[in-house]
Amino acid sequence: MKIFGIRFYPTSIPVDSNGDAPIFLHGTVEDNRSDFDLIFEPFYSMWEDFVFLDDDRSIRIFDSKLSEEEEESLYAEMDSYILDSRKNGEWQSDSNLVKSSIFQKFGKYVYEFEGGGFCLLREGTPLDRALEIDHQIWAPERLEDLPEEVICLIQNWDGVFWQIFTKEVTYLQKLCAVHGNSEALPAYWVELSKDFPNPRGSSPEDAKMVRVEQAHGEQR
Repeated sequence: MKIFGIRFYPTSIPVDSNGDAPIFLHGTVEDNRSDFDLIFEPFYSMWEDFVFLDDDRSIRIFDSKLSEEEEESLYAEMDSYILDSRKNGEWQSDSNLVKSSIFQKFGKYVYEFEGGGFCLLREGTPLDRALEIDHQIWAPERLEDLPEEVICLIQNWDGVFWQIFTKEVTYLQKLCAVHGNSEALPAYWVELSKDFPNPRGSSPEDAKMVRVEQAHGEQR
């Protein structure tokens, strides 16, 4: 079974060059919200009861208007969403199981994922199992399928693009309806076994990727 997904290249990341290599200039498509928020906000209410592993605080928040004190205060408040920090009864300093409802409040600040991405997991998934899944997902071998606890897998590639893989066809249909044909968020079809964790090619054109269109949310 092929697991499909959608990759977004926000136009907030223009490319400059000194003649040797591309230089990605990070920004946001819309003011006062992150590109993560712009792309995935339609799912926030659907994600409320799910959980995810925040490994070594992989979520990085950013807003140029925030003072250092305000940013520290937000990080402290985010800790209230932690469900579990213990593996086999031992406290973990770098691995937390977090309520996905956190995105309702903090999604607009999510700049990128330092660890590369995260899995949204079904309610009730324990920390020990989340750690096993995380190890399995990020193993060097190509994934052919997603563990049954995984609702969706979201990856950030060095701030250059966001992509989501899922068996939930309604998720892909919703993204097509909301973002299909978008010029600010050009979107392309991807396949789990070919595009995660290392994507094909250096550009959509190079990889001959198919553009997502709003008129028909069908997988290619």
